[in-house]
Amino acid sequence: MFRFSCNVRRHSSRRSSGAIVCLLAFAQVALFGRACRGNDAADFYSAEAAAIAAAVERVAESVVQIELVGVAEVEAGEVAADAPSAGTIIDSEGLILASSMVTARPAASILVVLSDGSRLPAEVVAKDEGRELVLLRVEPSEPLSAVTLAPVEDVRVGQYAIAVGRVRAEGPPARSVGIVSALGRLHGRALQTDARVSPPFYGGPLLNIRGEILGIVVPAMPEMGEGGDKAGWYDAGIGFVAPADQIAERLEKMKQGASIRPGQLGIVAGSGDPFAPGTRVAAVRAGSPAAEVDIRPGDEIIEIAGLPVRRHAEIRQRLGPLDAETPVSIVLRRDGERLRVTPTLVGEIPRFDPQTIGLLAADREGVRVTAVFPGSPAEKSGFEVGDQIVSIAEIEVESVEQLRKRVLTLRRDQPITVTVSRDGAAQAIEVTPQRITGSLPDQLPPLPGAPIEGEWKVTELTLPDVPNKVAMLAPADVPEETPLGLLIVFAEPGVDNAMQLSDQLTDKWMAAAREHRVVVGIIGSADPARWTPEEGELGGRLAASIRQRHPGILTEAIAATGEGAGAAMAIIAAWTEATPFVGAAVPTDVRPPAIRITENDPSAPIQVLIRGGELPGWSEVLERAGYAMVRGGEDAEAVTRWVWTLARI
Repeated sequence: MFRFSCNVRRHSSRRSSGAIVCLLAFAQVALFGRACRGNDAADFYSAEAAAIAAAVERVAESVVQIELVGVAEVEAGEVAADAPSAGTIIDSEGLILASSMVTARPAASILVVLSDGSRLPAEVVAKDEGRELVLLRVEPSEPLSAVTLAPVEDVRVGQYAIAVGRVRAEGPPARSVGIVSALGRLHGRALQTDARVSPPFYGGPLLNIRGEILGIVVPAMPEMGEGGDKAGWYDAGIGFVAPADQIAERLEKMKQGASIRPGQLGIVAGSGDPFAPGTRVAAVRAGSPAAEVDIRPGDEIIEIAGLPVRRHAEIRQRLGPLDAETPVSIVLRRDGERLRVTPTLVGEIPRFDPQTIGLLAADREGVRVTAVFPGSPAEKSGFEVGDQIVSIAEIEVESVEQLRKRVLTLRRDQPITVTVSRDGAAQAIEVTPQRITGSLPDQLPPLPGAPIEGEWKVTELTLPDVPNKVAMLAPADVPEETPLGLLIVFAEPGVDNAMQLSDQLTDKWMAAAREHRVVVGIIGSADPARWTPEEGELGGRLAASIRQRHPGILTEAIAATGEGAGAAMAIIAAWTEATPFVGAAVPTDVRPPAIRITENDPSAPIQVLIRGGELPGWSEVLERAGYAMVRGGEDAEAVTRWVWTLARI
């Protein structure tokens, strides 16, 4: 089984002050200490247990179990029973808040199991997609015990947090005690707790020590979209909670049957690091609210909703809690002038469909064309190696990264004017971009830089603190300013010693690597019988180690692939936090791992090469999420050729 769920790829910081947490913990100890009239530890723990029990008792009758009947298994067409989750009764007439687990997959029916064991069929009233919530309605024969959702003042990092759920429908509810470990997570849409939560807690309340509801526990994911499905995050000691105040603000709208979607603006960050200083817009998504109010590439965003912003992470945090159909005031700086615009956010922007015109470029005294792909729109329109790209659609181009992002987000099949400087004279070239999704180009252009004439050799490497064997195939000497690509290969389990890895690099990859100037790293599994999802991040570590030895590797031409069961690891690696991969090459028969696939981010897009055959059924999910799906050959030559197409503009 695998599950793909789509959401915006996100970045966040979990910085919090340990000193503040400790002070708050001591304050809570002091509170109980006063209640105990002494410092006796037994008295303190007794008072703590009593306070927790009293808090849970306040909501016990309102926390119910949610069962799904007849859940369709997407891949195999089977019927499965998902783990029960929880719900919180918020209206005595039968309204219940549950988590998005309830609607994650089609089910024949949804049943609400009350604390007395009785079952009531439920219908979905509305969803809050940004907060992973679902509002259900049942028809009870008598009024239900309901809680009141109200804003809780002074929610602080370090305070008690008590998650309440339902492992069994009857009897006392389950409880898990921790602290509030972070605020403003998921772009300001969630609290974070270290209380151990799992599916039976999703949809249940998170309480403070007084029994007040801080929010509803939901199966959300950390912003980076790491491997592992949503439910899997309970093992990491990370739980997310939709805040009570945000739910209360939207509850009346949901009661009327209106679903809520996160608001989208449609800008592309100028930097791949959202925490880097600067708020320059690199590109604007076609058909987006940003485009409608004439936000342009090159604009700097300096204020959102009256609050200053200094980096793109702050922009995301300001926009994160806002819903679709919400107008927002934005102040821009353009050519030294301040401009104010008021776009209305939308729930859906036309999907990201990555485009290319078919050239390579480098930052050399401006943005210089270094190669033109045969048969590409760029070749047909007359681009030449050496052209300096000055502007696109009359907006100045300042860097290759900026140019790439603008081209990626162009409208499909719509001509665009690019101004180049050739032999000192300006020349306007009209070019029509084409989709990256499609067939792998049959050939590469002459690659930039000097030829690599020397020996290519295999070197055994090591990664600190792990038993995995790794090796590298690379040229002994690289001419200055000759760029390289990089491919990381996850070997089939059992191919895990230095000799076997070396033989694979020599026998399968040597000729193709030399032909296309692609350094190849290979990694074996720690267990000769299998790979584990946690080993996905080792691909990024190996890539970083190789890049230290070969700084000429292009950041836009780094990909992962795998052999046998290692192919699924390439997918995990490409979507794992803090790895440099911009592409994953997998065979058509690979069984995708159960990871969360986020919407492709135009500021750091990923491509997928399907090695041979027709596109598998699961590729449609990726394409709908904005990923370029490329069909190509299975052999090493095709894969290394594809690595260079990742750098195409």
